[in-house]
Amino acid sequence: MTNRDDFLNITGVILAGGRGRRVDGNDKGLVEFQGRPLIEHVIDAILPQVSVLIINANRNLPDYGRYGYPLVSDVLPDYQGPLAGMLTGLQNASTACVLFVPCDTPALPANLVRRLAETMACLDVDICIPNDGVRNHAAIALMKRSLQGSLQDYLESGGRKAEDWVLAQKYSAVDFSVCPGSFRNLNRPGDFEV
Repeated sequence: MTNRDDFLNITGVILAGGRGRRVDGNDKGLVEFQGRPLIEHVIDAILPQVSVLIINANRNLPDYGRYGYPLVSDVLPDYQGPLAGMLTGLQNASTACVLFVPCDTPALPANLVRRLAETMACLDVDICIPNDGVRNHAAIALMKRSLQGSLQDYLESGGRKAEDWVLAQKYSAVDFSVCPGSFRNLNRPGDFEV
């Protein structure tokens, strides 16, 4: 059983290490949304919910560095997707539990960590992810740092799909159907228009 104190001390990792293929190669976290870089919206949403914040980025490090949070680049080469950022986050966190969120989800709910952590403690699972009433969001996950070995093995075997790896773990999907729009990610240039 996970110690209750583990949930009072959670590292948040914002995944901003992608290639930005769907936004014309731009660094998605730095694309403007409502007058500010997208990552600023995510920082505002997550910072009150975690005790430590880390940004996972693979380019434009000076731009991300100006926010003042530790920066970590993927431990695996060649932009291998969100799971590579998660592995990097697990390797760099010192807390028992780590929250991962992509840099393109600006409307995350204020009770995200609390609800995921409560479910993790009650069900004694290793990962909790939100479900918006229609689908799971595996790139938004609270997980135990002890999963580092499992994730590394999955990546070394060629696996890249976050949901496939999550579903193979001891996990729970938490119902956030009352706020489905909170998990909308901005993927294409048109998504950034207000």
